[in-house]
Amino acid sequence: MIEYEHATPPSSALSETIETIEQAMNNGEHAFIEYIGEQPVAMVRFTLSARGIYFHSAENYPLGRC
Repeated sequence: MIEYEHATPPSSALSETIETIEQAMNNGEHAFIEYIGEQPVAMVRFTLSARGIYFHSAENYPLGRC
């Protein structure tokens, strides 16, 4: 996500930590994580509601890029 450091607006993913992600998950957020072997290469975070799915973020780590 570092390539979006100077984007307008900048990516909020740059300020996330393990703790903030854990807190979001404890507050009802869900995530799908894609792995190549045992290495995580992508993640999408979302919340389910009666009205649908709200996507919070999607990350694609360098190893997972084509």
